[in-house]
Order: sequence, then C-alpha cells, then structure tokens
Amino acid sequence: ILLHRVPGNFYIQAYSPSHDLVPHMTNVSHEIHSLSFAPADYDRNKKPGPLPPNFLESTTPMNGNVYITHNLHEAYHHY
Repeated sequence: ILLHRVPGNFYIQAYSPSHDLVPHMTNVSHEIHSLSFAPADYDRNKKPGPLPPNFLESTTPMNGNVYITHNLHEAYHHY
C-alpha cells in the first residue's frame, strides 16, 4: 500500500478550568496509550487483508510510549 502524506497538524494544549497553569512551570510529561486516525468503530483485532507481517504495529510507533520532562520549560515535540 502506497499512500501520500497529507499536510496538516493537530495541537494538544494543557488546560484546566479550575487551575492557573504557568507554562514555564508546568510538567507536561505524558504517555500515549493509543493514537490512531481510523474511524472510532474500527476493529484493530479484525484480520486485515494481505498485509506484510507487523504492518499495523509499524503504523502506530507512538503507542505505549512515555515521554517524561525533567527540566522546567521543556516539552516534547512529536514529528
């Protein structure tokens, strides 16, 4: 399967309606459990058509990763 990349970005912002967040003092360590661009009802356990071994795992390289910040005013940029 050959697919062209499509330009675009999405942003996630730390926000709390009940707390004031000071950007340079906020720890934005995080874990990505699952990041997918499939329909919400897509069944990843359903056997796909003839795809190479481990193909689906290679399309979700961030799943299960933990990103810990150790310094003030530090945040990960995922590209």
